[in-house]
Amino acid sequence: MDEILTKIKERADQVKEYAKKFGKKTVDKTNTVVSQTKLKMAIGKTEDKIKEILAEIGGNVYKSYTDGDSAPDVSEQCKKLDELYKEIEDLNEQFSEISNSVKCESCGTNNKAGSAYCSKCGAKLSEENTAQEASEDFIEEVVEAVTPED
Repeated sequence: MDEILTKIKERADQVKEYAKKFGKKTVDKTNTVVSQTKLKMAIGKTEDKIKEILAEIGGNVYKSYTDGDSAPDVSEQCKKLDELYKEIEDLNEQFSEISNSVKCESCGTNNKAGSAYCSKCGAKLSEENTAQEASEDFIEEVVEAVTPED
């Protein structure tokens, strides 16, 4: 009887450890998704700022044209645009790092791991798709975490 209870306790301890590992992986994955969402929102807000500045520049140039004036000085607005484009580049780089995505060398778009071609420009993506390997490693770890050992 003691032997059976000992085996049950051992199996329960194993299940507990597997549950901990699986829970940790789930939390890590959830944190990654939250971070990705925050970065996408930041990118969207920055793109909106860029659109506003471009519209402002266009409005000012057209107003000057209709008033018969020379083109207005837009150098300050262009400097702000440069800063915003750099901000988007940095945010995209952060997104690429945390999402294990593949960045297109032609246009800079982040593509889903395992993609052979860029979803934006159609360029062939790098053969060395480490993001796909990382994704497969994660799946293997989850499977190992929930598979009981005998």
